[in-house]
Amino acid sequence: MKQQDAVSMGLLKVAIQKTIDDVEMGVLEDGTAFVSGRSLAKLCGVAPSAIFAQADNWNAGKRDGKLAKKLTEAGIKSLYVPIPNPTGGNILHAYTADVSTVFLDYYAFDAVGYPEAVRNYRALVAHGLREAIYAKVGYKPRDIWKHFHDRTRLNQVPIGYFSVFHEMSKWVVLAIQGGLIFDHRNIPDISIGTTWSKEWKRENYEEIHGKRRRHPHEYPPDYPQSAANGAIDPWIYPLSALGDFWIWMQQEYVPNCFPRYLGGKVDAATAKKILAAVAPKELFP
Repeated sequence: MKQQDAVSMGLLKVAIQKTIDDVEMGVLEDGTAFVSGRSLAKLCGVAPSAIFAQADNWNAGKRDGKLAKKLTEAGIKSLYVPIPNPTGGNILHAYTADVSTVFLDYYAFDAVGYPEAVRNYRALVAHGLREAIYAKVGYKPRDIWKHFHDRTRLNQVPIGYFSVFHEMSKWVVLAIQGGLIFDHRNIPDISIGTTWSKEWKRENYEEIHGKRRRHPHEYPPDYPQSAANGAIDPWIYPLSALGDFWIWMQQEYVPNCFPRYLGGKVDAATAKKILAAVAPKELFP
């Protein structure tokens, strides 16, 4: 599978990826540190086939071995994450730091005759494999709240009105906690605002609540959208419509529209976590 095909499948994106001391490692866009399957084998001092066989058995539901039981006890659900290959070849299997730590622990202390695993456990895992990978590839964890806070500070709403962006603030906090990366590529208030505008006209809410109005909205300088600052005037709405807005959010947008929005942004597992974070439990039990 070529790289472009992998991307079109919605595979997790890689923030940084390097080969250091013949070990391929990196960090996913959500901050998850990983090594490749072949590199995990090298760290453990085993043949790559041992790692791949364990993954095949795991995927087939064969989880009776000691290593499989250690993985289960650690709460591991999936052994690897498929990611695009930077060379454009077959997709790669990224073994996260959590999974890799269990493998190294097993080969260092439970299996016999794997001194390489012992050395690497002491060198990498003792102080946290994730932090070790961060340091080796030069990755600095970013403040996941920065973009959200920057946009909130930039945009205020006149008395008597509400904006979709400001009204969604608490909701977006929950989405970020659920795994949404809130940046220039993920701006859910645009999707919500556009869909709510159609609902406003369809239900003729102006007759009930009065006229909505345009109001300037700015993006932080590190957003590509900031090039249009001064020309962006989304709608703001009379406060009396707030109840109708939230009824529509719970009954229409969250169950019917938001899953489609997430489908083009994140993988299925992350989408499920985000929906669980923002939606009433009865919508997504």
